[in-house]
Amino acid sequence: MKNYIKFKEKGFTLIELLVVIAIIGLLSTLMAVALNLARQGGRDAKRVADMKQVATALAFYFDQNGAYPAGTETLGEVGAECLDASGFGALCTNPYMATIPKDPSNSFWYEYQSTANSHYLLEFVIETGAGSLETSGIYELRVDGSIYGPF
Repeated sequence: MKNYIKFKEKGFTLIELLVVIAIIGLLSTLMAVALNLARQGGRDAKRVADMKQVATALAFYFDQNGAYPAGTETLGEVGAECLDASGFGALCTNPYMATIPKDPSNSFWYEYQSTANSHYLLEFVIETGAGSLETSGIYELRVDGSIYGPF
């Protein structure tokens, strides 16, 4: 009489492996989406902080010159890289702001507009919402420090 030894096969079935792979794929997708939203939120917070820094530099400019720089400028671009007593420029001596910040994504812009010497607008884009700015769009920071938008 022959002796047969039964071996119980150890391992996972194909269905179990597919379920695990699907769960890992779903979790990685959710993580990628959450990470992207966090990055957008971080860029939005930086945009608001940048605009407040520019507004502070413009307040110093106004205190010493009695008016805001006239015109429209795309901030951080050629010709509007710093702010001194002569306004926005490429090279500044004794600057109020040595380096004007650029949008962190390089996909959008910061824009300065002044039609009257006592008023200005700083325009910037919000991607997802930051703090009290809950929706995406173009916002304006005005001379009184208030933020309006989206437009």
